[in-house]
Amino acid sequence: YLGIPALGRAPRRNDFQYLVEKVKSKLAGWKAQQLSLAGRIILAKSVIQAIPTYPMISTKVPRGCLNEIKKIQRSFIWGDSDERWCAHLIGWNTMMLPKSQGGLGFKDLHIMNDACLLKMSWALLRGEYSLWGQVLLGKYGRGMNVHDGVVAHQADSSFGKQLSNYGQSYNSICFGR
Repeated sequence: YLGIPALGRAPRRNDFQYLVEKVKSKLAGWKAQQLSLAGRIILAKSVIQAIPTYPMISTKVPRGCLNEIKKIQRSFIWGDSDERWCAHLIGWNTMMLPKSQGGLGFKDLHIMNDACLLKMSWALLRGEYSLWGQVLLGKYGRGMNVHDGVVAHQADSSFGKQLSNYGQSYNSICFGR
């Protein structure tokens, strides 16, 4: 729905392969060799990292898919192509550091995905019942409150179980439980 696979099971890497293809299609129009390093960094941060953001708001994107996007991003920054490989002069962990600490401020896609889902859980637990919140509350909100979060049941979908996990993360962050 709206470009996000509506699945009745846990998402698999193949379900989100369209994200990898979308990143590759964006890069096809850009010639890394014709851009400066600064230009490639700006494009990688503003465009490539933005592509998976929308699905990450409501779905736990598989790690393999996010790792592949990260690999494509790194290769683009350093000017790698099918014909030639360029040395990656700075480690990715250093590039993900904030600029104030000597990094380039790239976001870790895995942490970003968790943060997006935690934000959604927080909105639901706080009682921000938009249409989607009412649907989720009706399906998963049995006896739900801010301190207990969403309690997953064995019959719940993978999404309901994820929602429960993020509710537990919220509790550990806010209440030390």
